[in-house]
Amino acid sequence: MTLHIFNPEHDTALVSKSPFNRYPRPLLDFANDLAAMPLWWAEQGDAIAVPNERAAREWASALPFDMPHVEFVEWSQLKTLYFNKIDPWGWDRGLRKKLQYYGVNIGVDLENIKRLSSRQFAVSALQQIRQQAAVSAPTLECIGDSTFCTSMEQVRAAIASTPCAVLKAPWSGSGKGLRWTECGMNAELEQWCMRILNAQKGIAVEPRLDKTADFALEYTCSDGIASYLGLSVFQNIDGGIYAGNLICRDETVKLKRIGLGKTALEQLVELHKELLDQQVAPYYSGPLGIDCMVCGTAIQPFVEMNLRRTAGMLALGIEERMRFAAEASAIDFEKVYCSHLEYFENPVALESHYGTLQAEYGSDMILLAPLKTSTHYFHYMIPEKT
Repeated sequence: MTLHIFNPEHDTALVSKSPFNRYPRPLLDFANDLAAMPLWWAEQGDAIAVPNERAAREWASALPFDMPHVEFVEWSQLKTLYFNKIDPWGWDRGLRKKLQYYGVNIGVDLENIKRLSSRQFAVSALQQIRQQAAVSAPTLECIGDSTFCTSMEQVRAAIASTPCAVLKAPWSGSGKGLRWTECGMNAELEQWCMRILNAQKGIAVEPRLDKTADFALEYTCSDGIASYLGLSVFQNIDGGIYAGNLICRDETVKLKRIGLGKTALEQLVELHKELLDQQVAPYYSGPLGIDCMVCGTAIQPFVEMNLRRTAGMLALGIEERMRFAAEASAIDFEKVYCSHLEYFENPVALESHYGTLQAEYGSDMILLAPLKTSTHYFHYMIPEKT
């Protein structure tokens, strides 16, 4: 039996050297509200850790098509169960300590996970991908530069040469740890840089590109080899915060949507796999996603790497479930869907929004996680309007 855990605080936990972290209330709400979400990729007989077993069961039973039978277990029950595998959203010291508290001990190479998750690795990976593309895929136009700075002097020099830039902390998640500048350094940005350098010992500085689309390529590493899982097309809102994914039956729809050719995709996958086989798979087993950008006719081939499960993998899991349901005539998967993740400070406002969407879309709206009276994060998908 595999135990699945949704721990979105993972990206924040990577920054800390201590397993004892106090997370912001919205992040804890995120973990609780979407705890049952691994149902979209779990297999028959697996278990999922949730804060409310009853709410998770009711949500799963109300889904419009068959799902694998899993056990929803509350954390207090873990001491009474045996698992031959733990599959979290991501591994970090905080999760390992929490599992130990509940009687589950497991050894994981956390140092390599933190090292490879750093944007410092992405800086060198981007350079290598571009160099290799020039040799093995000359028709693939790869762009993008990134400089990793370890002092304020280096940061100032990088911004002076690229006034219109994006600055990135080595570890952060969902748009956190990013700053933009269009007119060089200012006092507020300098204070932010000093805090990040003090806490994380570095900052990546990159020129801002004329992006036309975001996408990610999803992989898994096992036995020292990386395998391609699929293409994720997603949307960010202001600040780089994740907002949702395109969900459709055919990958060619996604390619057309972002203006990427099939040959370019295949070339990029091979470039990624070569790098992953050499520098990641020998040190890590599990899922990962590489974010990229389309910039007109060019590609930024390695924006960053998430060494964990990703929202793109969730979308691929949903697509797989829907294909099976479509074969059984339980759902119409000729439509193109979009997932949406929205935060409501007031659950009453969420309930009102849910009612409005339900009236408009009816059974075409599918809840991707349980909806309770205390829910703050509303995760659902609806068909695209044509």
